[in-house]
Amino acid sequence: MLRKSSDERAQTENEYQMDAIQSELDYQAKRMAIIKSYQKADLSKKHAAELGKLESEAQSASYQAVKKAENNRLSLLKEYRDRRLEDANQGEKEVQLSLSKEREAGVYSERDYNNRLLLAEVLASETRLELARDYAYDVAQLEFSNGEDKTAAVKDAGDKVVAAER
Repeated sequence: MLRKSSDERAQTENEYQMDAIQSELDYQAKRMAIIKSYQKADLSKKHAAELGKLESEAQSASYQAVKKAENNRLSLLKEYRDRRLEDANQGEKEVQLSLSKEREAGVYSERDYNNRLLLAEVLASETRLELARDYAYDVAQLEFSNGEDKTAAVKDAGDKVVAAER
């Protein structure tokens, strides 16, 4: 049902996965609430052990779903960044092609052509740098349950900014 819905909304795989993970988190939260209500109602030792086991399983499943959600959010940010970078690179290629055609048509002198080409490259570099900075900011704003995962993600994003600045 989720797959059909995501296809109708033209979602990417990562967006579909976010919906699926959210459904899993909702299910585990309801499961925990039911287990807690049984624990309050049934005080027998026999059932307490089984309910404790079920609670532990539900907590573990919730933790795994949260980890998946965190990784998926990071993948979504990468996907959006990559799409925007692809658009920027395509735009730069189109400008270069247009300038080349105009130079061949005699609209620009060689010097004007080179200056305009250099300007297009500078603007494209600034765009890539801005995209890298936006991505680094977005990654820094993500909440992770594991500090090591966040550290790795922020370091990777920072490395992209440094590479874009070169």
